Amino acid sequence: MRASEPNRTNFISVRSEVAGRIRWDVDGLKGAPRRAAALATALQRAVGVTHVIANPLTGRLLVEFDPGTSQPGGLEQIIQTVIALPYRDLAIPSTDGALQVGQ
Repeated sequence: MRASEPNRTNFISVRSEVAGRIRWDVDGLKGAPRRAAALATALQRAVGVTHVIANPLTGRLLVEFDPGTSQPGGLEQIIQTVIALPYRDLAIPSTDGALQVGQ
């Protein structure tokens, strides 16, 4: 495993939650700007998600969503999937909006 890859025993925990807004602490996000970008991109594409901030400085993730069309469990599954990806397989947006996979 390269130093830039997080341990594969990553976990997420809810820091705060109200209807339509959840903030998570995400193990593997802190110090990983490429993973934060990939996570934000994946969540922004989910149905009902209206706003995402993935902060690689704090390791926190804020997601705002329409509770009528998105459920926290589905969002959590997306987070777990992206966090489990090897660093080289992360898809991040390019300046033209297309996704590029790791280099």
